[in-house]
Amino acid sequence: MKPKWIFLLLIFLSPIVHSQDNVLPSTKISSIGIGIGNPYGWLGANLDLHIFRFLDFSAGLGVYDLDPLTIGAYNLGVKLYFLSIEYPIRPRISAYYGINHIVRHFGSSSSHYDLNRGFTIGAGFQAMFNRKKSIGFDFDFVYPIYNYAISSFKFTSQLKISLGLRIGL
Repeated sequence: MKPKWIFLLLIFLSPIVHSQDNVLPSTKISSIGIGIGNPYGWLGANLDLHIFRFLDFSAGLGVYDLDPLTIGAYNLGVKLYFLSIEYPIRPRISAYYGINHIVRHFGSSSSHYDLNRGFTIGAGFQAMFNRKKSIGFDFDFVYPIYNYAISSFKFTSQLKISLGLRIGL
């Protein structure tokens, strides 16, 4: 009788033990990416810190002009995932605050930029590959809400995209 119970116990425990091999290590607390779009400061880098099971804090810094190279576009926000970190493809919604609209004005001898700050909302997904899910990409549709003044917002019809390559840390 005892070998039968041990055998049944092993059968029931094997999926649990096996599933532990596929779970990400608890040390995966962040990811870094390079890309284009709002979360990356237009063209730049983005750092996501895994705060809770379904929530990441996100910070991006990038350039808005390549001639001369001008750094100063930024975004801070959160990403709310619908699936936990164990899944390779994770749909999400996001919200950011920072530079979300840039207008370049050309003059006779030089040009200047208007950098508009405001909120940006988005929806998309993150896809991470390999056994530890440490390499991948993300894709989002983002919608900027320009904040010309504290008390007024301008809603636009400009749906934009964001695309980046990611490495899990």
